[in-house]
Amino acid sequence: SKEGSKDYQLYQLGVQYGNLGYTMQGIVMLIMAYISPKMADLVGMKTFWIFAYLVYGSILCATPWIDNLYVFLPLHAITGIAFAVHMVYPWSIATRYTCTHDTDNAAVL
Repeated sequence: SKEGSKDYQLYQLGVQYGNLGYTMQGIVMLIMAYISPKMADLVGMKTFWIFAYLVYGSILCATPWIDNLYVFLPLHAITGIAFAVHMVYPWSIATRYTCTHDTDNAAVL
């Protein structure tokens, strides 16, 4: 589309909303990366892992039927829970294991 055309403006608006969605998701990821180990201690790591991915899968499955941008953006932000769990938990498992079972190599992580 030509710069300044209606299609170009709609494209730019879509890019701005996409960036807003990813920013919101990043904020949720930051918060969840900090509190998810504490939540896992309360309900169990496996339970929290399953919950995070059930929420993620439900949102992704519902995405084709969401036509309101103001509903979609917060839901997209919530998917940050699963991404935070994906990034934090493998290291939490490895750290717990090495600190309790292999103390000679605990500093390697």
